[in-house]
Amino acid sequence: MDLGGCIRDMRERDGLSQEALAERIYVTRQTIINWEAGRSYPDVQSLLLLGAVFDISIDEMVKGDVDTMKHELDVYKLKVWNAIAIAAVILAVLVGVPFYAMFGMIGLIPSLILVSFAIVAGLIVDRIAKSHCLLTFEEIITFMNTGRVVGGLIAWTDRHSALTLVVGVPLLLFGGYIIGRLLGAWSHYIETLIG
Repeated sequence: MDLGGCIRDMRERDGLSQEALAERIYVTRQTIINWEAGRSYPDVQSLLLLGAVFDISIDEMVKGDVDTMKHELDVYKLKVWNAIAIAAVILAVLVGVPFYAMFGMIGLIPSLILVSFAIVAGLIVDRIAKSHCLLTFEEIITFMNTGRVVGGLIAWTDRHSALTLVVGVPLLLFGGYIIGRLLGAWSHYIETLIG
């Protein structure tokens, strides 16, 4: 991506130091250094401020970068890893409650394995997002397509995680309890037939 070089060229063209540019767009000098070196990428609000300072549209600033950003989002599949983590937690609850009812504490081992897998998937998502600025890229792509500034994955995750916690977890626990009771009754029925 060449936005860093574009920022550096426009800054030098206008005779601005990194410090002066940082003050104008309300970021630190180190942030400007990171953008120019390609170590990080400005968010939509910063791009809007850069556009105002340099009198250039966001389209012109990121012209070659949008396709690269879309490719990075496709390559790393954050939403897939999020779905894997959520599915592992759901399975942990659905498996854990009946297995606990049938086998006691040992029945929680499969649930602990699934929860561990969900934690690892969540850590992978976090590492990928931070190392490739993918949340920022998604915000930029959304802005380029709709013209609106949105919160990207962070806002989506915040809204849906609260909904999941408030509604989903109690429903899953209740469903797991019912399944556990049914499996317990079924195993008792089998024992009476055999014994």
